[in-house]
Formats: sequence, C-alpha cells, structure tokens
Amino acid sequence: MEFNDVVNHRKAIRSFDPNKPISDELIEKIMVSAQRTPSWTNSQPWKVYVATGETLADHLERTGNRMKGYSDLNVIHRTDWGPLVAENSRVWNDEISAYLGEDGLANFSDLQRHLFNAPAVIYLTVERKVSPWMIYG
Repeated sequence: MEFNDVVNHRKAIRSFDPNKPISDELIEKIMVSAQRTPSWTNSQPWKVYVATGETLADHLERTGNRMKGYSDLNVIHRTDWGPLVAENSRVWNDEISAYLGEDGLANFSDLQRHLFNAPAVIYLTVERKVSPWMIYG
C-alpha cells in the first residue's frame, strides 16, 4: 500500500462496540508491527503495557473520578496554545458541535470519558533518561 493511501484511508474510531472483545492475537499483531518503527540505533527505548478487562475498567473508574495523572510531558493549557493550533482546534470543535448537536455532543463527551468504549488501551512508555533522538529515530 502506498503512503498516500494509508494517510487518506485512515480512520479515527470514536465509538467501539463494548460487546465486541479484541483478541490477544490482534493485540500481539499490533505490538509486533509497532516494534518495526524506527528508533535511533535501534535502541527501542520504550516499554508497552496493555490494559483490558478489569485493569481497563479500573483505569476508567480512576479517570472518571478525575484522578490526576502524572505526565512527564509538559501540559500546555489551550489558552496558551499558538494561534494556528488554537484556530485548528476551534474549527474542529465548531464542526463537531454543529454535526452532533447538543445531545450528540453530550454523548460524545461521555464516550471520551470512557475512551470510546475501547476494548483495550495500549500504553507506550519511555524512561525519563532517553534522548529525543532515540524516540524520533
């Protein structure tokens, strides 16, 4: 498949069927494919964790209760975003709001809080003492 085909045919799933589980084989296939991504000198400085079932339910409960996360990345409030990013986000929000309407937007927000009913979440972690060159290849 050509790169343009990949980019032009990608999908963003925002509502998974909560009754349709994901197989361990598919998760493993995704992880094997991810291992082929480039890293500086093939250092692959990441670790991968998969949350499903009760682990994922526990995560959703914690995020639903607004438990604070501890990201090593700087979090920039949207009021501090640059003008281009802020405008792109505003346009997207306006378009999704117009498309979904009030009820649909409330449902969308609920889906976001529940990670769109995703049957699995794959976390990619990197140690703190890693050169950005190792991550971006």
